[in-house]
Amino acid sequence: MTARGVRALLLGAFAILCVHGLVWDSPTVDEFTHLPVGWFYLKTGDFDLAARTPPLVKSLAALPLLVLDPAIDTTKPAAESAWYPWILGTDFMERNRAVYDRIFLLGRLPIVALGLLMGIVVSRWARELYGEAGGLTSLALFAFCPTIVAHAHLATVDVGAAAFIALALYLFYRYALDPTPLRLLASGVGLGLAQLAKTSGVLLYPILAALTLILLVRQWRGGERGGIGMRLGGLAAIVTLSLLVLNAGYLFQGTGQPLGDFEFQSRFLKRISGALPEWIPMPLPAPYLEGFDGIRLDAETGEFPNYLFGRWSREGTPVYYLVTLLYKNPLPFLILALAAPFARLRPRPPGEVFVALPLAVLLAASSILTDKVNYGIRHILPVFPFLFIYMGRLAPFVLARGRGDEILLDSNLDWGQGLKRLRSYMDREGIDRIGLAYFGHMDPAI
Repeated sequence: MTARGVRALLLGAFAILCVHGLVWDSPTVDEFTHLPVGWFYLKTGDFDLAARTPPLVKSLAALPLLVLDPAIDTTKPAAESAWYPWILGTDFMERNRAVYDRIFLLGRLPIVALGLLMGIVVSRWARELYGEAGGLTSLALFAFCPTIVAHAHLATVDVGAAAFIALALYLFYRYALDPTPLRLLASGVGLGLAQLAKTSGVLLYPILAALTLILLVRQWRGGERGGIGMRLGGLAAIVTLSLLVLNAGYLFQGTGQPLGDFEFQSRFLKRISGALPEWIPMPLPAPYLEGFDGIRLDAETGEFPNYLFGRWSREGTPVYYLVTLLYKNPLPFLILALAAPFARLRPRPPGEVFVALPLAVLLAASSILTDKVNYGIRHILPVFPFLFIYMGRLAPFVLARGRGDEILLDSNLDWGQGLKRLRSYMDREGIDRIGLAYFGHMDPAI
């Protein structure tokens, strides 16, 4: 079989695994709100609702709902509380009970497509760095990664954000190799899409700045004294294009609004706004700024108690996401990840820094900047594409099994996804009534 055939086979296997979960997993806690909110965006064009997460992935997930045109309350509350998206989700459920399962089946399809996009980026980037064998290795690691498969069929933003972040950095890598106008345009658009996917995309700006600095240092050491202005100008153009895409994605709602019009709640944005004049116009959409403020407030003050090693805490711990990586991945995967840096390649691909630096920054940021928000390996999904690519220098792994129910909870284990399987078991065993301990918002009777 040709390498192209193997790639198609691996992507097909990934899609089949996702479709199985897509059909059998009942709506999870975050899907319960994300999909109705995405449908609300498409029906109203108003992005103020549930602004903590940018609209791109939620809107993409809601696109197939055009086939069903489900009923939704498009009346905004006078004052939106943090729990209003769940109120909206409950109302959406009650209005559409007869087609509720089909709504989520359709709404998950775009996420599978975004998962496939991630796989294509992983395969292509690894192939360019490590050759055909490296590309196939990375793609195999991606296709059978339990964490990716678990989230790539759910109508949530995490896989979409990871895919767009990986795409943005790959396009910047391509531009760095050959800085043509077309590649500059593609890089700017990719960076903007990453911002529209999730607020964690903001980390790409310092990453791109650091990568540009590394390129300039390498040029200087190589005796190239020119090109500094072109590199810096190109970076500025990419950032400007990304901001244009970000604003366009919000239909320019609140763009240019004076800083004094905002009442930020997080310490982070309060410090920034306090150092700037109130009249200065903000070059970002108002819903994006308000959502970013809410995310930072959650990180600083906490949202829910955190669970780790059998203990509950509201303080969080910097090692939480390292623990999730250790306990939520197969042992061969972990062994390969630890072995990857020690593989000696002759010559060493100079483009590896475009993978290694984002991997380190994204992992460190998840441990440091999230502060008191410690739940769900999904919060570090953007790390995984770069792990897969970097591990392309090694052989594929064999899946292992493990148990972690005494270590982690929340979306690491149970997100309310098992209702259909439970119904099937009850029918098969002739069980009419049960006592149900259920983590979720959807009415199990549906």
